[in-house]
Amino acid sequence: MLIYCVLLLASLRDLKREAQELLRLNPKSEEAGELLLEAANQNPEDAETQYLLGQWALVKGRFQLAVKAETKAARLSPTNGLAQMQAWTIVAVANDQMNESLSAGAAFRRAWALNRLLPKFDANAAYEYIKVLERDHHEDEAAPLAAELLRRNPEYGPAHLSRAKFLFNRKEYPAACREAELALASTKNYPDVERDAHYLAARAYLRIGKPDLAEAHSRWMHEHP
Repeated sequence: MLIYCVLLLASLRDLKREAQELLRLNPKSEEAGELLLEAANQNPEDAETQYLLGQWALVKGRFQLAVKAETKAARLSPTNGLAQMQAWTIVAVANDQMNESLSAGAAFRRAWALNRLLPKFDANAAYEYIKVLERDHHEDEAAPLAAELLRRNPEYGPAHLSRAKFLFNRKEYPAACREAELALASTKNYPDVERDAHYLAARAYLRIGKPDLAEAHSRWMHEHP
């Protein structure tokens, strides 16, 4: 019996290791998914296998599988706050993709609560919730979360852009300009933020009568179509 258990664990590690390598090369690898499904079938109580399976399923658009696998991964990791936070974030994103807004919101809030307890706050995971709230026009809910994120990570560009949008909509244009410039100062790792921040800055500077500064941002946009 002992020899069988050792062989089973070795086989499971091999399946996971091979799947991880395939996913590194291609996150949508069908072969990786097959290996993870086999590994999960061999040992359904392995948290890492369930987590990897959920990641793969999310990328492949198999959202129900992602929710099932990540919910199980979270249950199997009762003392690992980081693993639980990551799993519930995937559960939230998958539910959101299925238009299950109540389930998505509950999972996002659960992930955020876990995130607060981590030694290092995961800004990228937290921002997933802010993006959904902004998309659904819940700016009053998104704004305090963006402010909290910036208290924990003052150089997180996407959250500065969120603050800039919120302030612009409230017609607080000078403050919106400042936040847009802070977003632009922190776009090195977030290139998708850059264009939106230039666009918002151009509009905000026009509102406060600084057309020269607005033109500088508009010029950047024309030079980077």
